[in-house]
Amino acid sequence: MYENKNFPNLFWPIILVGVGALLLLSNLGVIDPIDANVLWQLWPVFLVIVGVNLLFGRSNRGLASLVSAVLALAIVAFLFFSPTIVDSLPTPQMQTETFDIPLEGADSAEVHLDFDRGNLTVNELSGGANLFEAVVNHNERVTFRASGTSQQNIRLALNNINAFRFGDLVSDQKVTGEIWLAPSVPMDLDIEIGSGSADLNLAALEITKLHANSGSGGLDIILPAGAFEADLGSGSGSIKVETAEDSVLDLKANVGSGKITIWVAEGNSGSLELDSGSGGITVVVPEGMAVQVRGETGSGGVNLPREFVRTAGEDSVVGDSGTWETPGFAEAEAKLFIRFEVGSGSLRVEYP
Repeated sequence: MYENKNFPNLFWPIILVGVGALLLLSNLGVIDPIDANVLWQLWPVFLVIVGVNLLFGRSNRGLASLVSAVLALAIVAFLFFSPTIVDSLPTPQMQTETFDIPLEGADSAEVHLDFDRGNLTVNELSGGANLFEAVVNHNERVTFRASGTSQQNIRLALNNINAFRFGDLVSDQKVTGEIWLAPSVPMDLDIEIGSGSADLNLAALEITKLHANSGSGGLDIILPAGAFEADLGSGSGSIKVETAEDSVLDLKANVGSGKITIWVAEGNSGSLELDSGSGGITVVVPEGMAVQVRGETGSGGVNLPREFVRTAGEDSVVGDSGTWETPGFAEAEAKLFIRFEVGSGSLRVEYP
């Protein structure tokens, strides 16, 4: 047991000295520049090091130290030769593909869009005989399927040709998708984006259900009129939504570390359920609308127009919670319910 304690873990010292020396030589022009994408893609090695130390760290520190040192030296050597390695590898080329589905006898549709990365836009398809059109600029593996006749089921998915790589996040190759949908067909719309944003102009469409989620990008959405469920989410991006006049809202929005902003149109009623981990929430409502606000903040405040009356809860030193209503809320026929939960931000309700 005493011998095992005399073997230090050499991984970090070798990595810091080796990578630092290579970066210095690269900056001085002595060696070819190191590709940052290559450096990012070595992240799984750190999981290996943690596993080795968990496996052998207590019983055989000498073996753990040797394996760690060998892996560290291998990383330094790989980075040294990385310019030559990268130049010798084939690079997926960007290409543009188009897809379309004829309208024919479609009475309804389910549209699923799944992008592992990239920026997506969705708009109304004006004129023509198609239900669905898409133009995609990518260097990925594309899956496109359509089935059904009166009830169409359409799926367009883009997934990286290789396993997930952090280097894709800093790549200068932009994946984009432009989607057009027929406004005459009721449809469920399901959108998933890994590391990108979505600009969804749905104002002219007939949406029966909407689900949109972005891992590390924002959602910018113009909703159509009607009564339908909308479920929106973003991990580290913001959500911006404009509603249509005379709509019954059933909208849920959740962000991890971004902001939520909702512009409520005239004649709206229904409910908003808003949840933000470390960002603020702003709801802009028409003056004179009957509104009830209920929820809590962890370390932020609740800022409302002065005519709102607190009906439950009380002020707190840290955070705030309670229920607030506009005058005459109980007697109003059309009502908007705002339910919120904020971790480290504030809720603001304001007039245009």
